[in-house]
Amino acid sequence: DGTVVCHDGSSGYVVRTDIGDVHVTSARQMNAGDRIAISVRPEDVELTETQASGENIWPGTVEQKVFLGEAIDFRVTVGTRSLLSRQHPTLRTPVGGTIFVRVNPEKCVVFSA
Repeated sequence: DGTVVCHDGSSGYVVRTDIGDVHVTSARQMNAGDRIAISVRPEDVELTETQASGENIWPGTVEQKVFLGEAIDFRVTVGTRSLLSRQHPTLRTPVGGTIFVRVNPEKCVVFSA
């Protein structure tokens, strides 16, 4: 959940959330102060062990890992939120370890709150 802060000058918006400012791309018109919800599929929540530069990157803590054979489901805490991510088994960050979360603004789905 979040509040639209501003239009970013192109097709995107900045939304203030519990995990920080989130850049989203949306075809629908939104105004500063609008309350919205953002949804992102687990396979679109990218995890890396080193911090990259750019938008929508936050440090998090690995809360849980579930091995599924061809993938691992991670639950990562960022601020007060838990995010789910499906990753290749080569990502070895242990439970309790620090990891960096990145979400492409185009993969954020926006709903009215």
